[in-house]
Amino acid sequence: MPPDARTRTDVVIVGAGISGIAAAHYLHAQGIRYVVLEADDDIGGTWLRNTWHGARVDSEVVRYAFSFKLEIPAKELWDRREVLGYLKRTVREADIERNILLRTRVRKASFDSASNTWTVHTDQGVYEANFLVNCNGFGANDPHVPAFEGTQAFRGEIIHSIHLDDGRRFDDQHVVVIGSGATAISSAPSLSDVSKSLVILQRSPSYIYEVDNKLGRFARLCRALHNRGVPLAGAALRLQSTIAGDIYFLLIRSFPKLGRAFFRRHWRDVATDAYYAKFLTPRYAPYTQRIPKAVGLKERIVANKIALRNGVIARFKERSIVLQSGEELPCDVCILATGFKLGFFSFPLFCDGKQLDVRDVNWYKTFMMGSVPNYFHPSGCFHCSWTQRVEQLGRMMVDVMAHMRRRGYGRVWVDRKTVPFYAVFSPNFLMREKHLPRPYGLIELPTLDHFLSFHLWTSRELRFA
Repeated sequence: MPPDARTRTDVVIVGAGISGIAAAHYLHAQGIRYVVLEADDDIGGTWLRNTWHGARVDSEVVRYAFSFKLEIPAKELWDRREVLGYLKRTVREADIERNILLRTRVRKASFDSASNTWTVHTDQGVYEANFLVNCNGFGANDPHVPAFEGTQAFRGEIIHSIHLDDGRRFDDQHVVVIGSGATAISSAPSLSDVSKSLVILQRSPSYIYEVDNKLGRFARLCRALHNRGVPLAGAALRLQSTIAGDIYFLLIRSFPKLGRAFFRRHWRDVATDAYYAKFLTPRYAPYTQRIPKAVGLKERIVANKIALRNGVIARFKERSIVLQSGEELPCDVCILATGFKLGFFSFPLFCDGKQLDVRDVNWYKTFMMGSVPNYFHPSGCFHCSWTQRVEQLGRMMVDVMAHMRRRGYGRVWVDRKTVPFYAVFSPNFLMREKHLPRPYGLIELPTLDHFLSFHLWTSRELRFA
């Protein structure tokens, strides 16, 4: 399209990842006109951009897959290529694909109160719609790169995980992965298979849960029935997994001593008390940060293919990393699994010509931002499947639109107000940010949120005109 060309529709969705596809599905099902604007060359969002070794989902597939296209493979967790294949099948079979415009980056969006219209400016034209749905997730495209002393003298390579391609090999090189979160724990087993040696250097340990990536008996039975055309079996497995996850979260958060005992027992088969205390015992209580899931980590630790080390980097030397303790780690390639900078808003928002201040903005049910009319910003959560929440929010969004149509409303919003910052989880990439949106109105348990929080959208928080 020419840059000044204009297209009119009912809803503009920004982003063709999990959240954008869920929103498109529920709009499509209700016959609401929409367009999906995607800046990348293909759909998939984070699963397209993150190509590091071992990149995969850490939620069970039965919960990560959409409820409207439930798939139950023969393993518990999907890798990124399997997720991308699934998303491509979904948009094709749901007839969403033709509404997705690739290589279309949004530059700014402006709302006009007189006409209740969003004007969305992109590098491929201008789009006008009554509603704007921002599905750019956390906008995790900008890596967090800590500053280290001596990197100029280092003759090896320092690369952030977001720039790593899983086709690379490091057969004759010593690799050090810096980090202790999901990226470090997921990538290390795969990296250890293609490197001379591998060390995970963690400032402090994390709780880690090892899975064998195989389905249990009940899951195998449900999978067999589901694949034979019994959809109730798949729904039952999804519900069972959700309830079990909620109970697990509640127990560990409510009884941290029980959680610590659980993880010590979980690692007893491969870790002595001294090793566990030094390398696998975090300073924080269980489930105050997301718990990485490992596949194959235990066996590689036992086989000395992966070494865990604690410490703070003092400096880099030509072919090594020196810790403040004095220990020196041989290093040819340093991979930074150090997270990213959050970007909830990848483009500026304006209302009646004035740019909106979204610093510390209240974020109702991770759904609507304070003082931003006809604007939805669905987001998943940290301790359960991202898909489950954004699906619920997609249904809620369509319900709100239907309510407005029935009552003749043209505008919906939530008031701007002060909400205390409360992080259910406290990972570093959240704590580094000072002016994040402030979520409220949630129970933070998918089972209860579905039946209580999201079905009560007629709360006094919503304003209509």
